[in-house]
Amino acid sequence: MSHFMSDMFSDLGFPEMTSHKMRHTFVRLLMEFTGDAFGFQKLLGHRSQAATQIYADVGKKHLEEKVFALEQLF
Repeated sequence: MSHFMSDMFSDLGFPEMTSHKMRHTFVRLLMEFTGDAFGFQKLLGHRSQAATQIYADVGKKHLEEKVFALEQLF
C-alpha cells in the first residue's frame, strides 16, 4: 500500500509526500480547526494523550487568532 501511495503522490507532483505525512497534516489541520485533542486521541486509536500530543504543535498564527478571539470576550 505504501508504494501505491508514494507513486500516487509523485504522479501528482508531491514526491516528498508520504501516507504518514498526509495523516499528520490532516490531523494537525483538524486539531487546529476544532481544538478537540481528546476526540483525536480516539480517532487515531492512541492509548495515551502523550501520543496525540505530537499533533498539537500548532502554528503561531493559529495561537494568535485564539488569543485575539479570547480578548474580544472582555
